[in-house]
Amino acid sequence: MKRKTILLLICLLIPNLVFGFNIKAQGDILGPSSSTDNTIPRFDSTTGKLLQGSGVTIDDSNNMIFYSLINTVQAETCTDNTVGASAQALTITPTSSYIEITNADADGCNITMSETGMVAGRVATLCVVSNAGATVNFADTAGVTELAGAFTANIDDCITIRYGNTTTWREVSRSAN
Repeated sequence: MKRKTILLLICLLIPNLVFGFNIKAQGDILGPSSSTDNTIPRFDSTTGKLLQGSGVTIDDSNNMIFYSLINTVQAETCTDNTVGASAQALTITPTSSYIEITNADADGCNITMSETGMVAGRVATLCVVSNAGATVNFADTAGVTELAGAFTANIDDCITIRYGNTTTWREVSRSAN
């Protein structure tokens, strides 16, 4: 007999013994009376007994989908400030993991990141999709955004940043196309 077959027989014959763990239920888990197909449940409150739905699904081909972040594009526009030779400032508060930036100021755009509502581990990719001619600069603001040096972007250039445990955005990668 093969080892897998023996382990399966042991599990079937002695259902409470699986590699030394007791699989008896410790309490009922409660949730809504219906669910959305393929969604992953998540705990509701801290009791460990209440479940609720989530915005994360795993389809029948095992592809994981995060609806609230990936399926949305956040569009940001750096408007023309009509002040000659002065780049417009734009502060971005991410509501999506993908942000498209349009620069409408011929003098450029200076991007800073907001920390409002951010949680550790949040990742955002910012890409310049349209440019009025000048560069888009991503600010390396001490205590807010820590970049691996200055990043001046043009059309199709992107930067990916992650909000860390120390309440700062940190650069993960960049592409200068």
